[in-house]
Amino acid sequence: MASRTKAQQRAYDALLAKLPPLPSDDPPDRKKRVDAARQAILIEEGDKPSAPALVHRYTALSDAKDAAEQVVKDINVELDAVTELLADQFDAEGVTSLRTKDAHISVYVEPYTSVNDHDALRGWCVKQGLERAMRLPWQSVNSITKQRLEDGLPEPDGVTLFAKTKIRLERVK
Repeated sequence: MASRTKAQQRAYDALLAKLPPLPSDDPPDRKKRVDAARQAILIEEGDKPSAPALVHRYTALSDAKDAAEQVVKDINVELDAVTELLADQFDAEGVTSLRTKDAHISVYVEPYTSVNDHDALRGWCVKQGLERAMRLPWQSVNSITKQRLEDGLPEPDGVTLFAKTKIRLERVK
């Protein structure tokens, strides 16, 4: 993050204070689940839980999420290994699919694209009439917009700003 003057920081903070909250794009059932979880926390912690109690809960949930994500990563590694073994075995047996009482499995190959020359691809897209389909990834637009705002510049044309509350968890070692 670029260093800002105190005046730039005040201007940026004032801008953030004026932004409306980010509208939820969550499905209604998720919003109901969040509201129910919030109520359960208030019942468990009391009507006004302390900040330290909420930080403790947030940290514990963050740890549980990290552990669950590691389990998913481990499962994905094993799935990749089984995929390779299945492809090898199907190839050895000269089959492309197998039906069992539990599943029907087929192995196939698909092309996978990796861009190695963005300018050439952009030129090709323009020639094909696809320039309107080309978009910066959201993360890039968000980063560019944030940097402009921090520098005291207006947001790019065509974007709408909202305030999104986030938590940054930094572990104390």
